Amino acid sequence: MTTFSKFFSEHVEQQTCQSLLLHTGSCSEYFLKNLPFYVASTMKYFFPICFASLLINIRKLDKKKFRNCLKYYLYCCLTGGSIGMVTIILVCLMRNIRGRFGLYSLVYLPSLLAGFIINFASGRTQNLCTTALIQSNVESFFRMRNNFLNRAIHDSKMLQTSIFMICSAIIMQGKHLYQTKGFWLLQPNPKVKELENNETGRCQFHSKICCRQHLIEGLRKYFAMGLALDLIGTLVRKVEPSKRGHSVVLAKLKHFRIGTVLLFPAYVGIYRLTHCLLNRCVVYNEDHLHCFAAFVAGICYPLYPQPSLFSYALLHSTRTLWSILEIKNLKTQNEFLKYLLKLPFACIFFPFALANTAHWVCLNPKYASGLGSTILNGITNKYANHLQTVIKNLQ
Repeated sequence: MTTFSKFFSEHVEQQTCQSLLLHTGSCSEYFLKNLPFYVASTMKYFFPICFASLLINIRKLDKKKFRNCLKYYLYCCLTGGSIGMVTIILVCLMRNIRGRFGLYSLVYLPSLLAGFIINFASGRTQNLCTTALIQSNVESFFRMRNNFLNRAIHDSKMLQTSIFMICSAIIMQGKHLYQTKGFWLLQPNPKVKELENNETGRCQFHSKICCRQHLIEGLRKYFAMGLALDLIGTLVRKVEPSKRGHSVVLAKLKHFRIGTVLLFPAYVGIYRLTHCLLNRCVVYNEDHLHCFAAFVAGICYPLYPQPSLFSYALLHSTRTLWSILEIKNLKTQNEFLKYLLKLPFACIFFPFALANTAHWVCLNPKYASGLGSTILNGITNKYANHLQTVIKNLQ
């Protein structure tokens, strides 16, 4: 860090926006000229994210769902676009006010201040943005490998799988017992008040069909969902233009990667098979059996051992535990706990998560997550990549 600080002081600090090649012309002219491109980039980035759920459940699509999805899309574009544009404005504004660039006033402080816009967003938009950026920070923490904990977890797939299995049990149990919110790989089996499997010999989670059919339906449904997500990921991924003159879509399809199409069916298959077998063969507390089934389902993590999935599981399990704490203390008389539970931690952490991500992407890309880079480039029309290239060329 000392070496980079010295480099920054010698080669970046005294430059202007123009001499640093951030843009040509005045800052205001550059911003006004590129405003339509910022808007288009933000809309392009959020389109597959917001409309993916409609594609997956297209058979159940109606006017109300489409209207709600369109409203959600517009809120996301407004929030993301505002954060991106305000960040770029503040980069230039702080250079003009201070008369020089600073290591933390170049992108960290502008991003931090722009991040407070999240407080004006809708609840669903806040949840999407905070989840993505905090998840990105968790992934970057493991990439840093600067202490025993993150180094041990980053270098061991076995340890990651074990932690993922614990996270899986927490998340699924939270959904099963407390109906906690948030996207996960699948929805748990419904909670049944009384089980009479010893008398009927049939699972009461799906009394109208047999266990085999219940398993096959789950595999079919989540295979299609995983395939759809992999296709969406392929289509939004940037690829080099084909020299043979193929279309952009065809060139992207040639780079199709199998990921969630394996993970989703494996996860639902292991979970439902284990849960049904335990429910039919073991006389024990049903909640404990469900927790064990969710734990075992997490063993499929090596099929898609992505840092983004691991980071999301850690974040989601932490949120689940916090949600359970909130549910169990709805009527608490402890004033401090009441105050603590009302704090909007997601909105408090978001500006710092955004600032960390921007700082890593632009100035220290080896620690930046792929998700963080994609988000910043999506809402700034690749301004983050441009700044990263400028700094790299100076080195």
